[in-house]
Amino acid sequence: MMPDSSMTVNYPSPLDEFTLTIARSSWQRLKGLMGKKTLSPHEGMIFPSCRKIHTFFMNFPIDVVFLDQTDRVISLFSHVIPWRILPLISKAHTCIELPADTIKQKNIQLGVMISWKK
Repeated sequence: MMPDSSMTVNYPSPLDEFTLTIARSSWQRLKGLMGKKTLSPHEGMIFPSCRKIHTFFMNFPIDVVFLDQTDRVISLFSHVIPWRILPLISKAHTCIELPADTIKQKNIQLGVMISWKK
């Protein structure tokens, strides 16, 4: 269960924590990371109930992780550059946007369970 405004992801252990801003409102979901100059190495954004994203108006590339309803990684996109539309991930329940190259650096793999803490 996700907290109200921000959260920490333990992947695969507390040594690899990410602080994510939760996009809950329509405005937060629309704006996403647009307007930000960059992300710090352990910062990102999470979109509940999300199966598809775009990177329009963004200033930097990102890595994208899609999770199913059990918080298992079901799809990964590395180094997605601005002005792209990712395909619909029909079984996705949640989308996490992270700094580019995080998937490779943290060795995030399909099938891994993500854990949350407040």
